[in-house]
Amino acid sequence: MDDELDKVFQLYTNGHDLHDPYLSPLFGDFTKGFPSSRRRRLAAGGSSRGQ
Repeated sequence: MDDELDKVFQLYTNGHDLHDPYLSPLFGDFTKGFPSSRRRRLAAGGSSRGQ
């Protein structure tokens, strides 16, 4: 079973480190905040079209 998971991980990561934040949000830097969301734009009176 571990060999099968290793093969899946290798395919998913394409040789990159599993700790890369682009591959796993567990290792991301969230201290800089998040991009604005659609809901936030709508609450501010923005349009939902084309944004």
